[in-house]
Amino acid sequence: MATDAVEKEDEVSCEENNDIDPFTLCEGIPLYHFSMINDLHRAKAYHIAIQQAVSAVREKKESVSVLDVGCGSGLLSMMAARAGSKRVYGCDKAPGMADCARGVVAANSLQGSVKIIPKLSTLISVGDNEANDMLDKADIFVSETFGDDPFSESFLPSLQHAREHLLNDGAIVVPRGICVYARAIESEEILNLNSLPSTQFSGLDITDWNIFSRARWSCRLLDHSFVALTESFQAFEMHWDDDAQPIELKQCVHRDLCAINTGKLHAFVVWYTLDMFQGCPEISTDCNSSAMTGRHWRQAVYFMHEPKHVVKGERLSVSVSLHRDRLFFKSS
Repeated sequence: MATDAVEKEDEVSCEENNDIDPFTLCEGIPLYHFSMINDLHRAKAYHIAIQQAVSAVREKKESVSVLDVGCGSGLLSMMAARAGSKRVYGCDKAPGMADCARGVVAANSLQGSVKIIPKLSTLISVGDNEANDMLDKADIFVSETFGDDPFSESFLPSLQHAREHLLNDGAIVVPRGICVYARAIESEEILNLNSLPSTQFSGLDITDWNIFSRARWSCRLLDHSFVALTESFQAFEMHWDDDAQPIELKQCVHRDLCAINTGKLHAFVVWYTLDMFQGCPEISTDCNSSAMTGRHWRQAVYFMHEPKHVVKGERLSVSVSLHRDRLFFKSS
């Protein structure tokens, strides 16, 4: 009888699980965290940079405080604690993620030095009493809030707010900088991941479905056929190791490019390199880079509103704009 009861409970559990979105965990926690945590190159790069950053602060003061924004599983927070930080504050806006992180921290016996805060960093309070989230400002700011699109997880606004409210003067930022690159491509195959042709299925017109198309997509570029229409170019370069330099949330650059092939300009593909800390390994999302971090990150693709025909040798004027957490491309 007991066996039958267990089997029946399992059947009910499986039935209920059929209603769960297979692409997300409970409470909207994305499944990509598994591949991200399993990305050993990325984890090692952060680990080395955090160790070096904590050591640099300890050369000047005995007690080190770290703020980990978007702490997720708590991995980076625990790295900071193991590196010798007296206080580590990890924050995450997802309550389910924060609850799990607390359990992970406790399982590693680090709850005495790591505090998980279930809220956005912009809502954190600082003060020398228990009513506040942080007892003191942090000496180190660390964050892994970089997706396929380098700015889509609001790293820049979070850092700007933290500098103003949560960090000591001269605080170290990990990573300390970024270079964002792009190139123009033709790819019907990638375009079809995000849109429908004018006729399909025996001449039936279903293009109204294109209202669900997105201006940005992500893919593993080398998994698809494409033609490079320009050489790669640097769109943005930012350095965050000098807090006297303001965080620019709106930027625009112009690049004059030469078409290296003839074809339709369907999109710009974007990748980036993170400068973690002086002398530390970089993290790159360039699919051709030796520093490409396993199979976690993909490349971001920004589609043109209307494909543009270009001819080899033609000059292209490209504008790339940043607005807080979004990139925009224009070509003329």
